[in-house]
Formats: sequence, structure tokens, C-alpha cells
Amino acid sequence: MKNLRQNSTNDYREELRFFLWQQNIHHILIFSLLGLLIESMAFGYVYKAGLSCYIPLYVTLFLIYIVFLPVIIYFNNKKNEKLPRYSSWFLFFYFLGLLTFAVMLSFANQIYTGTITVYVIVLFCIASFFYIPFPHMIAIFSAAQWIFVTFLPKFQHNPVIARNHIFNSFAALVLALVISRLTYQMKTKTFMNKKIIDKQIQTLKNLSIKDGMTDLFNHKHICRRLEEEIRRANRYKTPLSVGIFDMDGFKNINDTFGHQEGDRIIIKATETMKQTFRETDLLGRYGGDEFLVIFPETPLGNAVKAAERFREKILQNIAEKDKTISISGGITFLQKGDTLQSLIHRADMLLYDAKNAGKNKIAW
Repeated sequence: MKNLRQNSTNDYREELRFFLWQQNIHHILIFSLLGLLIESMAFGYVYKAGLSCYIPLYVTLFLIYIVFLPVIIYFNNKKNEKLPRYSSWFLFFYFLGLLTFAVMLSFANQIYTGTITVYVIVLFCIASFFYIPFPHMIAIFSAAQWIFVTFLPKFQHNPVIARNHIFNSFAALVLALVISRLTYQMKTKTFMNKKIIDKQIQTLKNLSIKDGMTDLFNHKHICRRLEEEIRRANRYKTPLSVGIFDMDGFKNINDTFGHQEGDRIIIKATETMKQTFRETDLLGRYGGDEFLVIFPETPLGNAVKAAERFREKILQNIAEKDKTISISGGITFLQKGDTLQSLIHRADMLLYDAKNAGKNKIAW
């Protein structure tokens, strides 16, 4: 399971990065709006209290919010796009700027309360609510810590308190890095587990609807799809054509050369089908050496032309000197009152007409 997850991580690396970017930018928007609300309330308090040293910080932060909030909203609303080119730098400077503001606020607090609570809280908030690769987080936290350690003595003149703040900030930083690492790993693991489960579900779904040898739709599913196309054609009044094809002389191939050779020829015929028909056409193995093709929104004439191309390519692609391989087909179209059974029955009768007319023919 570990190896599977590792391989899947490599397969989905870019998708994972974009997913984490979307999560981060959404959290940044929420964080910024909450921060703007708290900052407005705090500004009102310090203004009334006459704490003048805080006012330049809050005004600066408010101006930064006004400038960057539209950018954050733009990124948050930009869905189903590729990862922005400078996304890593955007996150780096956003979080470093946020931490720098927290550091400056803690410096201002040295005059009044003497605490560094704001810096520590912001450290833990970033570590807990954002998903940043560990090396990037080390760089962000280290830069903020360097600013804190370098300039703290200019605001806290008591060396004992300053050393205590530095020690506590380093302890908080280490713990925040551990939390950040765990948060990132858990989010990544959750994403990859979902991808693995989705892939396994898709594999199981394919096993239930696909023929194991040819990778075409199996009998049950191609019939279900035909029922859906009949309903759709009746609802929107669009043409619908259906063809049944059968390989000529296939029993002789099995009897003469063995079933493995017969399987090889069926697979080769299947490859020819995929090369000949459109991506919008629905291909199914109806049973044995019989194939059912659904031509959505296609009139009979165009379906017959496609069937003739298929017949000719079978002769070209599976032409072997000791084997005579050809294919016959019956093509019909949806008529008023048709059901799945009546449509297939009519195509089947046309197939028998083609066989009785000498094989290697398309009847309609």
C-alpha cells in the first residue's frame, strides 16, 4: 500500500500541488477576512486608549489588506485552472508578511504588556491551517525568527526577559514546524487515499462494463447504452443507427488454428474498430465474434459508409496467406416505436442477409 501511494504521489504530483494551492488560498481568504475584522476591533480599542505606537502598524496592515484582498478573492474564485506560475512566491511572501506583522506587534507589546503572544499565536495558526511543503515552511519561519531575534533587543531592554522571549519563541517555532509537517502529511495522505480509492472504483467499474479481452463494452453494458441512446434520440428527435458485425469463417479459424489464434484475430479486429469508428460511436462485444456498434446522431447513410470502411480495413489489416478473414454486417436505424429488442433484431436479420449473400458484405 505504501509503494502504491508513493507511485500515485508521483502520478498526481501536479494535481496535488494545485489542490493544496486551492486549499491554501481558500484558507487565506477566510484568515484575511477574520484578520480584517479583528484588526478593525483592535484598532478601535487602541485608538480610544491612546496607544499611539500601535496605530501605524494597524494602518499599514489595513492598507495591505485593501491592496491584496482583491487578489486573494480572484485566486479563490479561479476554479479549474492550472497552478499560478508564482504561487510558491505568493504564499512565501504572504506568510512572511503576516509573521513580520505579528513580530512587529509583539515588539510594540514590549512597551505595555511585555509579551510575544501574538507572534506565537500566528506561528501556530499558520502551522495548523495551511499546507506548505516542509522546506518552504522552514524558510518562512526561519526568516521571521531572524527578524524577531535580531530586533527584539531594541524594544525589550531587559536582557533576561529578552533571552526568555527568544528561548520561548524558538521552542514555539520548533513545535510549529512539527505541527506544520504533520498537517501537510495528513492532507497529502488524505488526497492520495482519495485518488487511490477513486482509481480502484474506476477499475472495478471498468471490470463490470468492459469485456476483458477486447476492452470494448460487454454485452450487458452495450445493451444498456443502446437503451439510453434510444431514449435520447426519441427525446431530441435525432437520428440513431446501429450495426451488428460478425467475422466470417471464424469457427474454421478456431477449429484449424486453435482458440488462441482466434483470440488474437478478435483483438486485431477490435483494434481496427477503434481506429475506424469515431470516438463518439459506442463499441461493444455482443458475444463471441459478434460486435455491436451504436452510431449516435448518425443517419443510416453515414453509418453504412463507416461500416464499409471497417469491412475494407479488416481485409487490409488481417490479410494473412493461410487465413481468409472478412467481416459481414447489418446496419439499421431507429424507427418510430422501436425498442432495444426490435432494433437489434432488425440489425441481426440484415446481418444474416449479408451472410447469405456471400459474406464480406454490409446489408442495410
